Order: sequence, then C-alpha cells, then structure tokens
Amino acid sequence: MDRKFLVVCQARTGSSMLSSALQQHPEICAHGEVLNLRMDDRLEFYGLDYNSPGSIMDFLRSELRRAPDDFIHRYVFHNGRFKIAGFKFKYEELSHPLFSAAREYVLRDRGIRIVHMTRDNIWKRFLSEYVALNVTRVFNSADKAIEVPDVTFKLGPDVVRAALDKSVSWQTQYRHLFSQHPMMDVTYEEFSADPTAAFNRVTAFLGVSDFEFLPFTKKIKQSRPAEEMIENYAELQAAFKGTEYEAYF
Repeated sequence: MDRKFLVVCQARTGSSMLSSALQQHPEICAHGEVLNLRMDDRLEFYGLDYNSPGSIMDFLRSELRRAPDDFIHRYVFHNGRFKIAGFKFKYEELSHPLFSAAREYVLRDRGIRIVHMTRDNIWKRFLSEYVALNVTRVFNSADKAIEVPDVTFKLGPDVVRAALDKSVSWQTQYRHLFSQHPMMDVTYEEFSADPTAAFNRVTAFLGVSDFEFLPFTKKIKQSRPAEEMIENYAELQAAFKGTEYEAYF
C-alpha cells in the first residue's frame, strides 16, 4: 500500500526549507508545489527538472491540467522504491476552486499523513511575504542570504488586518478539516531554532529514519527592523492597540 503525506501550510512559514530537507532523505519522495497558481507552468515534480522541455514533463503537465485529483493519485503519491511520497499543498491552492477536486480527494483519504506547518508570529509572516513580493522579488536563496534593500513603504491597517485574519482563519479551517487524519504541527519558529530536532520529529512522524540534511535555502535578512521600513508603523501600532493582534506590534 502506498504511504502518503502532505505538507500543509501558508507561504513564508518555513516550508521551503522543510521541503528541501525532505527531498534529500533517501526514503522519501518529496515533490514540491505540484499544484500551484503560478502562470509559468512550473511543475515541481521530484527527480525531474521542470525547466526541461522534454516529453515527460509535457505529458505530466497535460495530465495535471486534465484532472489534478487523478494526477496526484496516479503520479504524485506513487512512492515506487521510496517508503513514502507526498507534496506541499499550500492554503492558497487548497482554497482555490481550480483545485477543489484535488482538495476533496486528499480530505477523503484519511491515511494521508499531514505535516501542518505554521508560523506563530503571523504578522512577521505577512511582512516577509509582502517584502518578498513587492521589494526583493526573491522568496529564498540557495547560495547566500539576501538583504532587503533600504527602502520604505506604507501598509494600510485594513490590509494588515485582512491578512492576519486570513492566516488565523486558514489555520483554524485546515486544522479542523484534517482533524481525522494523522497530523503533526511544526512551526517556523521551532524549525528555525533547531532544524535538526524539528526535522527528526517530522521523519519520526512519517515513519522513516533520522537523517542529517544540508540546508539549501536561507532566510532573507531584513536590513532594518519593521518600524524603520514601514513609514506609518506608528499608525499600525495605534490601529491594533487593544486588539488580539496588539502583541505583534
């Protein structure tokens, strides 16, 4: 019987580092974001170069477009010589109508092991994503840490509130929806503090041996604290004073 897992997460929660570690493990077939909303036709299929124009990649892309649920059933979860196979399924894709059939498929299969990766500080998660999308245009670096340029910007309180509410809502929703699956929680903060210990917890949950991985991705260093980068930081502090998000500011 095939053994399967999902890394369920939101962007900027440390899932890229976890995925790179899983891909190094000799007993794990760990695909990346094979279901994604990018428009570049990227396919993060383990063992294949998604940039290659060969017939295999073209075939897999056509199968994915035809039926995402059948694609993950027939190809992504096929573990072959590996003990377990899986991929990263982000909240953004789990919630999108394009992948509703794939979502229902993984929700029905309660044998799938869920590694639920979150970030305790959801404000820093949002800020990291905002900077990556709008300032650096880089999400991670495989060779060196990248510093954020010395630029400043404004963030509307309503925009921040909506982002924080969305993170809380998604975490709650998917923790509930996968509550009948074997599931473990691992946080960005835990993985950053002690990557080896956190990774060994994950491998034990997946039923494979401990493994010493090499970190291929590195955090992007902020050159200045948030209160210096964000021109209206005092406005955000005032807007969230007395709310459930006050401690973040």
